[in-house]
Amino acid sequence: MRFSIMATALAVLLLIPSAATAEKFSGQSQQGKLVKMSTRPNGEVRIFTIRWDVRKCDRGTDLAPMRTGFVRPIKESRPGSFADKGAFTERFTDARVRFITSAKGAASNSGRTWTGTFKVRAEVEFHDGTTDTCRLGPISWTARR
Repeated sequence: MRFSIMATALAVLLLIPSAATAEKFSGQSQQGKLVKMSTRPNGEVRIFTIRWDVRKCDRGTDLAPMRTGFVRPIKESRPGSFADKGAFTERFTDARVRFITSAKGAASNSGRTWTGTFKVRAEVEFHDGTTDTCRLGPISWTARR
């Protein structure tokens, strides 16, 4: 009985360090906006978030600063690299905006630094029927432990 309890306790203790090896990173984009990410113990990206501001619209539409997060399952995630894309829609008082976003990155410096790019396309549809298209990037970003 004593051996069984010890074996169970040892098995539990062996599981705890693997969770502790997950890393958190923070940095900024080329726009000077916050970038945060965390990796799983094996080096795969678990969460990537970036704040951004679209400044280039075909008809001069002014969009509010935004934040995008990519979470599991990330479409392409391997130890030391990732790539993902997605779309979401926001409704505002005067328009509906569909955002198409993509991000990719890779680790360097023995996994202590991540660098990559991020881009956005926003399709704006105003309630009066007019439209606008806004673009950002690709812009570069860096995050460190």
